[in-house]
Amino acid sequence: MLAVVGGPAPAVEQVVAAVTGQGAEVLPAATPASGDPESVLVAAADAEPDVVVVVGADLVDALDRVSSQRLGQQFLVVGAQLPEPTANVTAVVWPGADARWAVDAPTDAAVLLPRVAEATVAGLASVADGDGDRATVLTLD
Repeated sequence: MLAVVGGPAPAVEQVVAAVTGQGAEVLPAATPASGDPESVLVAAADAEPDVVVVVGADLVDALDRVSSQRLGQQFLVVGAQLPEPTANVTAVVWPGADARWAVDAPTDAAVLLPRVAEATVAGLASVADGDGDRATVLTLD
């Protein structure tokens, strides 16, 4: 079971289509009372999915804080990476989609859309293979 948060709507839709096409169940999007990034991630983690998938760099600053407080929860960030990742975070990046801070992120979906589905599948495979016991960054060429 997965929770998918963040990113531009077309990119999130591609992620959901890619993972449901492989048989994964996706939880309904969490809607916290507050729309701040940290609340979005906390609400997703509170649903107790196997993995919280974070699309793009919009939530990366909040993910840095939340992931370090929820070490038992696996996170996958697609199209960005944490400045100081913990062992429960896997990141998949590619040229142009490798920001470490939200402020450095591209402002449009053009960088995410071509590779987001492929990156999500690769990242989830890495988590399933047990790579979630150490910080992992996969780079797509």
